Amino acid sequence: MKIRKLRLKIELVPNTSWYTSLKRLISKKDWNKIRKEIYAKYGYRCGICGAEGRLNCHEIWEYDYKKHIQKLKGFIALCDMCHFIKHIGLAEILASEGKLDYKRVIEHFMRVNNCDLKTFERHKEMAITIWRKRSQYNWRVDFGEYNNIVCLNLFTFILKKNKDIKRRIRKELKKLGIMNKIIIKYLTK
Repeated sequence: MKIRKLRLKIELVPNTSWYTSLKRLISKKDWNKIRKEIYAKYGYRCGICGAEGRLNCHEIWEYDYKKHIQKLKGFIALCDMCHFIKHIGLAEILASEGKLDYKRVIEHFMRVNNCDLKTFERHKEMAITIWRKRSQYNWRVDFGEYNNIVCLNLFTFILKKNKDIKRRIRKELKKLGIMNKIIIKYLTK
């Protein structure tokens, strides 16, 4: 079975981009809105294997190797097992801590892809090779249509930490005459 024909694939983000997910950079309220929309879009089923039950909102990334830009292309609803395949390194850590049956994760991969253990191992090896190559670079992360919400959340975080900056920004924006309702909301919290 050729790797590109697999329905369920391992997708490892470069280690230089670890912990740079949209979920970590926006408010819980905003993240819940996004993930609930994604779950509804997929009919409250896993977007790969069709399983019902607990779902994860997984980010889909695209990589521009020339400019080293990692761009968020969208999301997919995934069951826990499909999500563990996407994050196979985390699955291995959890298995080593006795918190996950790694054999079940591999069996899920083989069942969804209708393949054997050798195919899983080759695919995993290829995914790790790609990850090592990507991890050699510092990627600029582009959240696409969500860039504005990321900026607003980071702006709010900074303002909460430093009242002097908040006061100075408010003063400068008033001078420029660009105090609108959204800006006022963030500067008066």
